[in-house]
Amino acid sequence: MFESEPFLHLYSLHFMLYYLKWALKIVILSLVLLSVTYTSTTHNPLPRTDKALVTTPDSSALRLQAARDALLVMDSVLAGVDSLKNTLDSNQQNFFVKKDYFEAVLKLPNKEENDSTRRVLVTGDSMGDGIFLALRKLRKKLGYKVDYAPWYGSTTSDWASSDKLKKYLSQYKPDLVIFLLGSNELFVPVSRKRAENVKKVVSMLNDTDYVWVGPPNWKKDWGTDSLLHAHVGSKRYFVSKDLKLERRPDKAHPSFKASEVWLDTLLRWTNKNPHIKFKFVPPAAQETQKVG
Repeated sequence: MFESEPFLHLYSLHFMLYYLKWALKIVILSLVLLSVTYTSTTHNPLPRTDKALVTTPDSSALRLQAARDALLVMDSVLAGVDSLKNTLDSNQQNFFVKKDYFEAVLKLPNKEENDSTRRVLVTGDSMGDGIFLALRKLRKKLGYKVDYAPWYGSTTSDWASSDKLKKYLSQYKPDLVIFLLGSNELFVPVSRKRAENVKKVVSMLNDTDYVWVGPPNWKKDWGTDSLLHAHVGSKRYFVSKDLKLERRPDKAHPSFKASEVWLDTLLRWTNKNPHIKFKFVPPAAQETQKVG
């Protein structure tokens, strides 16, 4: 249903590095103090009568040098930890899923609560978090099962150069794909290559019923939404950029409450769209449609 385990590992590693960094600070600072103490207690200056013959640094100078050496070691170690942490957390659009989202996902039941054979797959980037949770709440009422397979921090280039989407379609066999992508490229200049990537991704989706959900802009983009709209087409592209949505703490992802409003707008658009076969209607209405 939800590929949570890899992301839980990343999330745990992120915080492990955070606490490791502070632990190293404490250990290294303790070593500095020990070094300074050791230097001051073991340094035995020469007798006063010999000072004119031999020049040696005084104990305060030795302590200062020892402290400097230890601080250089600390800076080097902490720089390494920071480098690893920054590598994991480098994506501009929140590579690590927020804690509140994980808590919400972990509370979900492992089994679906309806026997519907209709399947919805939510995939793309992390903007699917709230959409997936909102869809979960409606699955019994509207008769469908929902799977979530996000690729956090992904771009059109990532999907175009990977067979991940094809694997997901084969694995989940969805009746409808809700594909969210573009938010990680809102502030990157558009290019011919990006247009080619979008066309390639669309070609992977053409054999299934799908809707491409555009980025819910939190500020004006650099042309990404227009490029996506142009190459996906109005029949399958849901424009989200003008929606006024409450945001999560990162100021980019819609809050879970706002995602329910976002989903409601999406479902209304989908149900009115003659080019999308899948409709979000109660099971009784589904039977009527089959008879009709």
